[in-house]
Amino acid sequence: MRLSPLRHLFWTLGLSLLTITTAQGSALYSVTDLGTLPGTTQSEARGINASGQIVGVSYNTTVDGSDAQSFIYTNGQMTAVTPIGGGPAYAINDSGQVVGGKYTGINNAGDIIGGVGPHGGNAVTIGGTVVDTGNFAPFSINNSGVLAGSIEGTGFSVPSTWKYATGAQNLNSQLNTTSAQGAEVLRINDAGDLLVLKNIQATNPTATLLYNAAAHSVTNISDLVGNRYIPGPGFPGAIGTALNNHDQIVGNGWLYSDGTVSTLNSLIPAGSGWNLTQALGINDSGQIVGTGTLDGQTRAFLLSPTVQPVPEPGTIVIFAFATIAGVGTQRLNSRRNVNRATS
Repeated sequence: MRLSPLRHLFWTLGLSLLTITTAQGSALYSVTDLGTLPGTTQSEARGINASGQIVGVSYNTTVDGSDAQSFIYTNGQMTAVTPIGGGPAYAINDSGQVVGGKYTGINNAGDIIGGVGPHGGNAVTIGGTVVDTGNFAPFSINNSGVLAGSIEGTGFSVPSTWKYATGAQNLNSQLNTTSAQGAEVLRINDAGDLLVLKNIQATNPTATLLYNAAAHSVTNISDLVGNRYIPGPGFPGAIGTALNNHDQIVGNGWLYSDGTVSTLNSLIPAGSGWNLTQALGINDSGQIVGTGTLDGQTRAFLLSPTVQPVPEPGTIVIFAFATIAGVGTQRLNSRRNVNRATS
């Protein structure tokens, strides 16, 4: 049976929709070995900014050993860098400013967390001024200047955020956590969503939670990961380490994205020689950095998505029917013009 051109278009678009829907469920990544600095044999990537600049440590024995060197990786080249605060390097902002040593985080305004405050407590540097945060220990800072961390005490840890104007806010009630269990807010994104570690003071395995600030909802990511994580020293259970502005989370051998958990090793080509063990950073383009082994050698890696994000199915359907309507209107107008010319 021969299909009319319009029916053929419906048929083709239907197949395209099916193909796109199938592709949307897959997430393939290329993997890049970042290499090492001269005189070192191992490396670990710790942070990545919006343009894909990466910071980390290149070393021989341990990441904090005397032979460890901080690096920045830009445009395929690894070079040595001296971070603000000294080494090892921990984080980089979108301007390429790198912090390390006593400083553990920096936002795009150049505000820095870490160090010691004027009164001997924890500190954040805002606009060049060092501010004491007391017993609030900051672990990250977003581009609005909101800090994420915990209120620390003997035998307890309270998940909290901190603002310059109001100080620390206890989040136990929002997160359904207790001081006895112990919890800390490890990361905060620009929407105020939080990556939380729970049970850090308890005997139960540490759990990773995602708090959505707009919906006031908590998702237990560790339940979704199950046993698909790679255990290691200091990582009892599925431990999240980084969060981006799309609420994607990475951890010890896994990626959480849009309600789905994938192991890092399942995202890369088979037979690559890599065993990806720990992700430590993810940017808003979905690029992931961390450490693994390549043919038995410990190396820093970069994962880059090879499948670009696909529009939502509703958007595709609207586009498809708009296209069909446009073609149909064009055909109708063409027939009218022909009729007028022959009458």
